[in-house]
Amino acid sequence: MRNFFLLTLFAGAFISSLPASAQEKSSPEMARLSRLMLGTWDAKLRSGNSTVDEPGKQSVELGPAGNSLIQNYRGVTKEAPVIGHGILWWDATDGVYRALWCDSDLPSGCRNPSAGNFSGNDLIFSQQREVKGHRVSSRGVYTDIKPDSFTFFLELQKDDGPAQRILTVRYSRAR
Repeated sequence: MRNFFLLTLFAGAFISSLPASAQEKSSPEMARLSRLMLGTWDAKLRSGNSTVDEPGKQSVELGPAGNSLIQNYRGVTKEAPVIGHGILWWDATDGVYRALWCDSDLPSGCRNPSAGNFSGNDLIFSQQREVKGHRVSSRGVYTDIKPDSFTFFLELQKDDGPAQRILTVRYSRAR
C-alpha cells in the first residue's frame, strides 16, 4: 500500500512538473465543440421517409484530456433497439474534425471516419467511398445548433444520383 501511495505521488508530481507544451490540452476547436455538445440529450430519430419519431437518449462527454468527445446513443425503433457510439476529435494536422460512428444497425459495425468543418454555424462531415463498384458520398450535418437543441441529419448519394436523406435526429437537452 505504501509503495502504491509513493508511486502515485511521484507520478502526479512528475506530470505536473512537465512544461505546458508536454501536457495535453484541449484545442480551441474542441473547446468550441464541447460548448455546443456536452451533456445529456433527448433524441427523436426519424428514418428515411418515415413520419414517426423514434425516442432515444444521447450522452456526450469529454474524452481523455478534452481532446475528443464521446457520444453514446440508445434508442428504440419499431424494428429493434439502436445502440450507437461515436468519437469526435480535432485533427490539427489536416485542419478538420474527424468523426467515427459505430452502431448496432450498421452491417460493418462502424463507418469509416469522416472529415468535417464548420460552415457558418453548421458542422458538416463528408466522406466518399466505393461500395460494390459505386461511388457513395455521405454528408452528416449538425445544424440549427442552439444551447438547448440541435439537429443532425445524414444524406447519402450514389454515383451522380440525387442525395437522399436517410435519417434526421432532433436533440433537446434532457432536463
